[in-house]
Amino acid sequence: MGGLTLNLMNVATIATILGVDNADKMNLGLFELNITTSGATSRIGTSGIDVSMMAYALGSRALEAWQNSRTMPVTEQSILMIEEIPLEELSTEEAMREALRRIGLNPDSEVLQELVYLLHIGQNVDNEIFTDEMRNENRPRSSHDEASESSENYYLGIHFLRTFATANLRQPYISRINDCDIWVENVLVLAGVDPLDYFVGPARSHTVESHINNALERGVIPIERRAPNIRLLEGIYVVFMGDSPRNFEEHAGLLFVNRNGTVDFFHTSSWGTAMSVMLSYDSVRAFQGDFSYNLFYYQRIQR
Repeated sequence: MGGLTLNLMNVATIATILGVDNADKMNLGLFELNITTSGATSRIGTSGIDVSMMAYALGSRALEAWQNSRTMPVTEQSILMIEEIPLEELSTEEAMREALRRIGLNPDSEVLQELVYLLHIGQNVDNEIFTDEMRNENRPRSSHDEASESSENYYLGIHFLRTFATANLRQPYISRINDCDIWVENVLVLAGVDPLDYFVGPARSHTVESHINNALERGVIPIERRAPNIRLLEGIYVVFMGDSPRNFEEHAGLLFVNRNGTVDFFHTSSWGTAMSVMLSYDSVRAFQGDFSYNLFYYQRIQR
């Protein structure tokens, strides 16, 4: 037939599901997928390279995530390019789109459009635009001014980090390559946050358990899963989970606590879709109740 032939319906996989003895020795496929330069065809047959359906599905998800990233590119290079756009070219939405198009970025990407606002104009949590002229930087500054600006900057940081977390959704989970703490680390780095403020060391060479031990040494007090009246300040938290009654490995993610008390949890895991997702809850307590861990460790990100 020519090209590359894979066999997707591996007998060993089916036999393992059915509990057949010595299933791992049944290296035989039943469904051929032939890939050539002119397309792909399939048929019932036993030839080709044995590939499990799970591996094929993971590859498909990885390809889908890569295709999505092409329409929503958020890299250090794109940030630098946006920072170089002259402010006078951002007077209207159409001008902003034209500026993105001029530097070779996708003008239809909502993520990149929000980055323009975050890097050049700024917005607080209520989406009110503010500029240096509105702040009137030439007048004498008071302690109230500095506190107000610090608050504005923190809310600006929340939007900025949420943008990167959202841009990195639907990435496939790959153990020790793009698993929970590595994913969190990548988002923090892109947003200009030092992961070592919250991790014991690089995620690729450390476990979440070691991050938890480091957090305990820093004085972080764990919150029990069913604790009553859980209160967290509005903001962004690196959260670790431990002491699973079902013996799950320790877990990590990013928790956004909103002004109204609702929360959004960004993470990746091998469960479910096996890719990075966002989950929303009415409260921190509802969030904790959805995970099979007894202890939760919260570190609020400081901008």
